[in-house]
Amino acid sequence: MSPERQQKAYRAFRAQRVANLPASLRPGRPQTDDVVRHTPALSTLEPVLYEPYLFEPVPPVLHYGYRVGPMRLRELAEGLGHISTTGTRRCPSASATLFVMSHIRELLNHDAELATVWCEGKEYLMLSISTNANQSNRLEEIVPRLQEFLGETGPPMWYLDSDDCFWIKSSVTWRDVLLCDDELSI
Repeated sequence: MSPERQQKAYRAFRAQRVANLPASLRPGRPQTDDVVRHTPALSTLEPVLYEPYLFEPVPPVLHYGYRVGPMRLRELAEGLGHISTTGTRRCPSASATLFVMSHIRELLNHDAELATVWCEGKEYLMLSISTNANQSNRLEEIVPRLQEFLGETGPPMWYLDSDDCFWIKSSVTWRDVLLCDDELSI
């Protein structure tokens, strides 16, 4: 196959892999905060976001969980009996936040973290129980417990990390892969 046909085939393959991504999350677009911050919450992930091929760009980090604001964290802490002597009505104290996170980790017997994420043009705080880069194999087990604790009725969603929100170019190209395949077939 000629190099031009190989490149055309690769472009068609890549277009198919990213076709169902929101426009703000497609790797071919200019990567700026203004573009990526408009990424919506996703109910499912396309394979390109968690199983990139060796020659594909490394996807941005997406967190799986629920948005929780500072007021919600304060309510959760108070519901668990934590009485904060610091903080404000609008912002929980550090001890209240740590208390809630410790309780959630113990309840789930699973790691959980607070992350800042982009969603439809705004930055939010969220409770993350998994990422696309390091997916938990216990989600079916822990999601119902987390839903009950938070009082959520809907499923968790995938949100774009506000810091690691860009695609990273792979050091391996499709040409390298084709060269390896040619060498292996000799």
